[in-house]
Amino acid sequence: MAFKDVLKARRQELGMTLEDVAEKVGVSRATVLRWESGEIESVRSDKIAQLAQALSMSPAQLMGWDNEPASTPTYTILSRGARQLREDQQKQLLDVARALFKEAFTDGERGNPPQ
Repeated sequence: MAFKDVLKARRQELGMTLEDVAEKVGVSRATVLRWESGEIESVRSDKIAQLAQALSMSPAQLMGWDNEPASTPTYTILSRGARQLREDQQKQLLDVARALFKEAFTDGERGNPPQ
């Protein structure tokens, strides 16, 4: 899978908006959109590293060089279970997951993922 496709799929898988990714990487929403559309093909290595961190994956996975699945076992379990819920329950679960994700990836003053 190409970088642009991995980026978009993973962002959507995590329930993140273009704005969420842009904020974490320090770029504009339009830049993220242009990466996802393939309009910008050459992405700086520091931005690839920041994107990978924001999307909880390795740079190799983001670039499509690593066939290891981007999903964690926990995510896989939750997504399978979520499919059995009603739409309103899925929305509630997604809202809780987003809140937990944001909390887990805010480490005090540094704003770094926890170790």
